[in-house]
Amino acid sequence: MSGREGFTLRIPDEAGTKTFRYQDVIERFLQDHNLKGIVAFSGGLDPKDPDAERKASDLLHAMLGGLNANHFAVQTGGTKWGIPFLGNLAARNQNMKTIGVYPRRGRKHALPPDLLDLAIEVGPFAVRPGTPDEEHGQWGDESPVFASLADVMVVIGGGPGAEAEVSLAMKRNGGGVRPTVVVPVLGSGGIADLLLVIAEAIYPNASHFLKPVTSADEVKEIIMSHIPYSKG
Repeated sequence: MSGREGFTLRIPDEAGTKTFRYQDVIERFLQDHNLKGIVAFSGGLDPKDPDAERKASDLLHAMLGGLNANHFAVQTGGTKWGIPFLGNLAARNQNMKTIGVYPRRGRKHALPPDLLDLAIEVGPFAVRPGTPDEEHGQWGDESPVFASLADVMVVIGGGPGAEAEVSLAMKRNGGGVRPTVVVPVLGSGGIADLLLVIAEAIYPNASHFLKPVTSADEVKEIIMSHIPYSKG
């Protein structure tokens, strides 16, 4: 598994929220379901393409179709729009376990329990006391947790949020932990189409963990090679 440092988080449940180290929660979740890894979907839909939602949905279903539903969990941003929503629907279609990682500010936008087996709500940190962000945090609080959990991170399009998640994963990859394989889908727009250029300019060993693809079948091959026994 990727190195999973110990942030503190709040897990929503019917009784309110409880505070845990996310490292403990994730390892327990994986063990309870006999899962060997986490495949994360990061990114966003191209606002200029009126057919972007259908294309992304078809792509996500194709990526997960035929893989072993009992071997890895699918992680998204856990919210009710774009890639997080479509990724969870695709995972549910394959009866896969799902994880949603979102900031406290995003609580009202979180997917319902029938789409998330584990909801990780990340509380605010690194905020200045007395500011509006102190209680509810801000978008991006979840990015370090999201990046740290993924064994494979598939990037479809995407803007600043996906860029932050990918940058954190690539920075961690140089720190001696087992790398997160970052898989940009070329042709999907956004940060996914820029990653190769950026990585080659600032990460000399980028080819070891950055695997650009153009098809769903290539994504499947990467998942199966990085998380063994994922083939259906």
